[in-house]
This record gives sequence, C-alpha cells and structure tokens, in this order.
Amino acid sequence: MPTSAPLRAVVDDHNPDVLLAHGGQAAQVAAFALWRRAQTAIVWQRILDFPPELWKPGRRQYWRLIVRRVDAVVALTADEAKEMGALRFAKPVWTIPNFRQPSRFMSVDRAAAAARLRREIGIDDGAPLVGFVGHLVHQKRPVRAVSVLELVRQAEGVDAHLVIAGSGPKRELVEQEIERRGLTGHVTILGHRDDIEQVFAGIDLAILVSSTEGIPGVAIEAAMAGCPLASYPVGGIREVVDHGRTGVVLDESDVGTMATEVAALLRDDGRRSAMSDAARLRHAIHFSAERIAHRYNEVLVAATSARRDHDERSTGFMAALHRRLGG
Repeated sequence: MPTSAPLRAVVDDHNPDVLLAHGGQAAQVAAFALWRRAQTAIVWQRILDFPPELWKPGRRQYWRLIVRRVDAVVALTADEAKEMGALRFAKPVWTIPNFRQPSRFMSVDRAAAAARLRREIGIDDGAPLVGFVGHLVHQKRPVRAVSVLELVRQAEGVDAHLVIAGSGPKRELVEQEIERRGLTGHVTILGHRDDIEQVFAGIDLAILVSSTEGIPGVAIEAAMAGCPLASYPVGGIREVVDHGRTGVVLDESDVGTMATEVAALLRDDGRRSAMSDAARLRHAIHFSAERIAHRYNEVLVAATSARRDHDERSTGFMAALHRRLGG
C-alpha cells in the first residue's frame, strides 16, 4: 500500500473540508493519513464489490478499523451499499451510479463512425464488428473476448471481426492468443484511444466479459453512443443494461453462451437498431454528469457538516471534562 505521508502533507497544506477517496486503496491511505486530523471528512467512493478474502477474520477486522475513520460512503450499486453493514459501518451510505457526459457520445453519427472505423482497420462495410473496450488487465479478462470471437466464427458461422480498444499489461498475452488461435486477420488491437465515443459508435455490438465490476463506465458509454452491449452478470450491470431492450445480460459467465448471444444479435440488424435507440433514450439523463454532480454536492456537503458536528461535540465534551476535573 502506498505511504500516507504525501497525502498527509497535502492535507496539511490545503486544509480541505472533505477528501473523496476513490476505491479501496485510496480509502486505506486516507484513513491512515487523516487518522488524527478530525476536521477533514473522508468520503469513500466504492468502485468494486468486496473480494471473498476480505471476509476472512483478520481482513474483516482490518477493514472495520479503516471504516472507523470514514465519514460516509458512496456506493455504485445497492449490493455495495449492503456490504457496508457487514463491516458495522453505521454512518451514511449513498448509492450513486457511475456517470458520463452525454453530449460527447450522443452527438456522434453511428453510420459515419462505422464507415470511418472500417476504413481505418481495412475491412468491408458488411463485416460485423464486435468491440471490447477496456484496460487490458486481469479483471477485464480480454482473452475471453478473443475466445468469444473464435466461437462466433467457428461454432456459430458468423464472419465477425473483433476490435479491441485499450492498453495494459495483458496486451502481449492477448496478441499471443490471437496468433495461436489463427485469428490474426480477424482481430484489430487499436490500443489506447482518446476518441472512445467514435469506437463505440462505429461497432455493431460491444461485449463485457470482466470477472468483477461495479457499475462499468464502458457500459454507460456504449449505451450513450447507441451501441448494444452483451455482458456477463457482473456487479451492477443490470442497473445499466435493460436486458432484452438495450442489450443482453447473461445468466452466467460462460464464453459459449456469450458467443451464441453475440451471433444472434449480429444476425438481427433490426433488433440491434431498436436496442441502439432505446439505450440512447434511457441513459441520456439517468447517467449524465450534470445529474450525478448534484448528488455528489449533496453528499459532500452532508459529510462535511456531520464531521463538523462531531468535532464540536467532541470539543465540548473534552472542555466539560477538563472543567469537571478542575483544569
């Protein structure tokens, strides 16, 4: 875990009212850095479900210690919010989903983006494009996307092409798997992209095959770009994908089942078009940055006020005790 000393120095210099800790690692650093600095509130922004090992006796006690210094929690999903009860966290827990700026994604013309992407990677207009967007790390399981394509082409008989947008430590492994399976001409790795809205708008269907998620931002981005999504049943994905209407959420994390669903969607242009329209309509406001910013403002103000009230009560108690003892 990174040392808490640099954060403590920053807090001492700037004296913030509240610190937003993004993720479990950040929450640990913040808790130790601000343990004796009562006037700064800590809001822990949860981004993933707890791993099974957290519930082992030693780890559970450790995290109960950490949350003693946390003033409030923002959970991406209802399940994450419930988990806090198991840590005996009795302070406020707000459920606020992930968010994106709608205008960036909804303004993109899908037909133009598709034509541009196909020219870039050198494939015919009629070839179905499946997309994997995300960091090439263990959690996202990018090799599974290659396995899905292999089955879509060989078992389902759909001449699809896979586009992978992202970078990370698993890239070399992905490249090896592509070559080993004889898919070199059917997969394009774009690497990191700053125009991810163009990628989502340019593909026919996105897939999410992660081992764990909170509310995946890529699912929101795909929806806002009008790109149907087929996903494993991870985290809060059902809060983003309306199964059968804006995409498909499998009942189990299985490559074969995913390949079957992907092939069926690629064969049905009308169904994908209806999903595209529904996704954009549903997500424009619900996951907009403007809407979520108002909720965060409420949360941070409330956490700051609660911390100040606590400090005032503590100060009053200590002053009364000091008087009683004749100090």
